[in-house]
Amino acid sequence: MKNICNLSLLLILALGLQGCFSMADEVWIEADGSGRFEATTDLSSMYPFLMMGLQEEMGKEKDGDGKAESGDPMTAMMKGMLTSEEVDTTFDFQDMMSNAMAEDGMDWEDMLDSLRTTPATEDFTEEQREVVLGVFDEMADMRMRIRSSQADQIFKTTSIQDFTSVNDMGSTGGLMAKIMELAAAEEGGPLGQGEEMDAIMQQLTNAQTQLDLDGNTLRIRRSGMDVSLLGEEFTQNFAMIKMFLGNEPYRMLIHFPGKVKKISSSVAEKVDKNTVAIEMPLDDLFDPEKQIDVEIQFKGLKKR
Repeated sequence: MKNICNLSLLLILALGLQGCFSMADEVWIEADGSGRFEATTDLSSMYPFLMMGLQEEMGKEKDGDGKAESGDPMTAMMKGMLTSEEVDTTFDFQDMMSNAMAEDGMDWEDMLDSLRTTPATEDFTEEQREVVLGVFDEMADMRMRIRSSQADQIFKTTSIQDFTSVNDMGSTGGLMAKIMELAAAEEGGPLGQGEEMDAIMQQLTNAQTQLDLDGNTLRIRRSGMDVSLLGEEFTQNFAMIKMFLGNEPYRMLIHFPGKVKKISSSVAEKVDKNTVAIEMPLDDLFDPEKQIDVEIQFKGLKKR
């Protein structure tokens, strides 16, 4: 059960934090207010280092005779992605969990039943159970697209979220605090406590793109994130990642069901009559003094 919990937290964080560290976002709004949000991170410049990390993990999974053990299912998934000639595949969250747990003979429903019925222990408390089940319910319809090419050294991930209403976007954010606390506990120590944890979680929430629709006006907000709050080791690793990402800007495209009438911010401009682009230096996403706050008036929504 502890392995299920650990794996669950890894996948939840992979999807949840994708929204904090994406380099390109795109949103489509339909006439009825529904739509789709995609957040893409391009790690192609780090491909050799991803391979080095994979080889190191694979080396740890060999027994004393040098034979490969069954190992971590996540490592197996990454090996398949990075060593294939070319991959362009999309998993939904349920598929990711089912594939990862297949070696244990479990699928999505089996895992949920196990989570619900296994007695609580010190390793998997009742609180942990409720948090994980709650997040599964919120994120069941989320998807992850992975594009990889060994020959071209490409590795991109895109999280995809469909929504029935713009204002329902990002509903998983309220659970991120407990998820981070549980993940930190699995690493052997608290990520933060009291006011420190509140500050961390406020940063994580603000760093995700927030969309609010009021009539025919869409407001887009996103604040720069202070990564130093996540600890010295994370800050050092992130500094190295940024070095390899280079000077690529952050860019967001918003597609509307009708003509764009008015834009309130200088960081946003029309691409065509129905599309707006927001662009800023990538470094600004990790500067707590910087923020995106754009209002866009548009046509095309159906009257309710």
